[in-house]
Amino acid sequence: MTFPSFPRELALKGRYIRVSGALDGRRVVGLRTTARQQGLLLVATLFARRGTVLPVEEKDLVPSKGYRSLTTLTHWNERVRVPAPAHATPVS
Repeated sequence: MTFPSFPRELALKGRYIRVSGALDGRRVVGLRTTARQQGLLLVATLFARRGTVLPVEEKDLVPSKGYRSLTTLTHWNERVRVPAPAHATPVS
């Protein structure tokens, strides 16, 4: 998954409602929607800290199946270093 594909993963069709809560003792605001996927009701919520547009957490629930998924988003704007595998063959 690439970062540009991430918002597409969250773009469920449906009506969004504003919700609020707390994450690590800090206030967050969120958007919640429901949608049917493969015949199951999915409840998705995306949270951001107040005063910023960067998401910090995404929760997906399928209540009828007891499914819960939590994705935490951190370290925004930090450099990512990906070392080459130990036995990589250079391409040149």
